[in-house]
Amino acid sequence: GNHTATQNLNLGAFLLVGNGGSTGVAIDSAGKVGVGTASPAQTLDVNGKIQTTGGAEALKLKASATEDHTYLAFYARTSTPSTRSGYFGYGSNGTGNLTIGNEISGGHISLMPTGVGYVGIGTTTPTAPLHVAGTAIRGIQYLKSGSKDSRITVGDPTTSWSMASGWGTAGEFSILQEGTAERMHIDGSGNVGFGTSTPGYKLDVQGGGVNTSGVYTNVSDIRLKKEIDNLENSLNKILDLRSVSYYWKDQSFDSSKQVGFIAQEVEKVFPEVVKTDAKGFKAMSYSQLISPAIQALQELYHKWMDDSTAIHRELASVKSSKADQSEVDRLKIENQQMKSYLCAKDPAAPFCK
Repeated sequence: GNHTATQNLNLGAFLLVGNGGSTGVAIDSAGKVGVGTASPAQTLDVNGKIQTTGGAEALKLKASATEDHTYLAFYARTSTPSTRSGYFGYGSNGTGNLTIGNEISGGHISLMPTGVGYVGIGTTTPTAPLHVAGTAIRGIQYLKSGSKDSRITVGDPTTSWSMASGWGTAGEFSILQEGTAERMHIDGSGNVGFGTSTPGYKLDVQGGGVNTSGVYTNVSDIRLKKEIDNLENSLNKILDLRSVSYYWKDQSFDSSKQVGFIAQEVEKVFPEVVKTDAKGFKAMSYSQLISPAIQALQELYHKWMDDSTAIHRELASVKSSKADQSEVDRLKIENQQMKSYLCAKDPAAPFCK
């Protein structure tokens, strides 16, 4: 039947066991309880598995009066069973961070949803394998210490793309294909390069052309400009340029035949359209030659108009001279006819002798 204790039950060195059992509950002199062990090391020391059945807060961990942190500790090293291998909880006094820590060197923390299960951070309804929601400016941040190369990679094991910080140079950004082939590079000054890891311009494209189906425009508002002057002598300058055909020495630029100019030659005539990068290579803006080319066309037109006007004046003068001579010849003929008529009437007239 039921019994009511009237004093402490002292088990001594014995265990509280089930009927016919040999393993049970031990309580040492310090009040530590052991389940499955006769020498408990903690207040409750269970040698075996634990199962709880209940609703909310089936297992509750509370901080003590002297320590305001609490966590579950894991000892997974069989070679060094007294060394902690990981923990989950609030790991230090005063912390507000809930931490999952793996303290095994080279160990990982894996979240393994079953089937199509997703992991959500800041959301209870994730719609992707990793769904991060929130209002922070930096939604996802990855800062790698001890190395300049840190990456975020997407794709599959054989075809992947990576966003890398410091892949070639610390503080610079790259987009890599399959880990090694750089497709885009942004240097520390904000220059963007395609086909080059050392862009010398805000947009530096090497190894191919640029194609656009839209309209390419340059800012040209007069309110943004100063020291505006008219171009002069553009026709003679355009005539000084040498148009050439050529092939690139580096066939990765483009293997087909090209037409254009030589930057060093153009620089002598139009220095404004030629730029030199940090490595001494020269590039030119072909679009900036449109303005002097139009000015040269205008100069040629005005020259043609002046020449045309002068020619028309000269032709008019020649025509006028020819008209005067014809009138003289006509008068001579009429004079001769009148003289012949009068002399026939009066052969003795003075002008007939």
